[in-house]
Amino acid sequence: MLDCGTNPELYNTVDFGAGGNLTAHFNLQAQYNKGGPPVNSEYYPGWLSHWGSQFPSRSRTAIAKSLDAMLAYGASVNMYMFHGGTNFGFTSGAKGDKAASEFVPHTTSYDYDAPLSEAGDTTLKYWDIRTVLAKYSTVYEVPVNSTKKGYGKVPMTLAGHLLDEDYIASCAIRGHNHYPLSMEENKQSNGVILYSTTLTEDGTVTLTKIRDRAYVLLDTTLLGVVKGSSFNTTIRVTAGRLHILVVSDGHINTGRVHMLDPRNYMKGITQPVLLDSQPLTDWDIVQYPLDVECHSPTWSTPAPAPAPARYSGRGFT
Repeated sequence: MLDCGTNPELYNTVDFGAGGNLTAHFNLQAQYNKGGPPVNSEYYPGWLSHWGSQFPSRSRTAIAKSLDAMLAYGASVNMYMFHGGTNFGFTSGAKGDKAASEFVPHTTSYDYDAPLSEAGDTTLKYWDIRTVLAKYSTVYEVPVNSTKKGYGKVPMTLAGHLLDEDYIASCAIRGHNHYPLSMEENKQSNGVILYSTTLTEDGTVTLTKIRDRAYVLLDTTLLGVVKGSSFNTTIRVTAGRLHILVVSDGHINTGRVHMLDPRNYMKGITQPVLLDSQPLTDWDIVQYPLDVECHSPTWSTPAPAPAPARYSGRGFT
């Protein structure tokens, strides 16, 4: 609360979830205003979801009890989120910190364990909140929840092999640079980017820093997968064509971040790749804009495992 400062020309509010000492919260708010009502501008009835974590759930009893206490106190309350939603496309984002050492991508779903679900359904939490609100104002009839159905399996069609020259010519953007450039430096916001260079001798490759996941291949052989949380990862290689396919898992949009070093938050390869401590140069760079549907002329044959490929599918029309 109020960690980011206040503006004396604006009315300053506080935000907090269920539980805790609401009197202390609102007394703190009052210190930064010349009179005015107590306001919880973001009362959290749930929380957002992260990849690899359990769905966050907040006690509906605690949510209703704290709401009742705030309204009895005479406070104004804005709920975030009251209605769950969806992060479409590549907009889901991620949580980060000032050192960029924490990176936790959000899921596509922004259901938030909200009183109204992502699908717009009322929940038990909604009805508990409605019961509280009925003590202070008029409530109205609510439509019944919509009927749901399963769409079954989604058939996936091969769109193309990411290392295939025909697919690259038809569906990707080529580039070249002495050193690898980040997605942002290549004017790419999201998706997948491929870095390739030729190794003329055996040695140890060091990936100093990448964002967010790198699939490292020698010719078409997968050598390993490197996550952005791992710095200075080493991989033993032989002479051949080195490919580093990097996937963006979303840009940081929440948490305690700063932009003193913007490269901490860029995607792709953001620091030199080394071979036996010497920077590798002469990189071919291929961008794959995944927000555009595209198929190569030679898309019909299966991809040789574990060579990377793109598949697409439609669940319904």
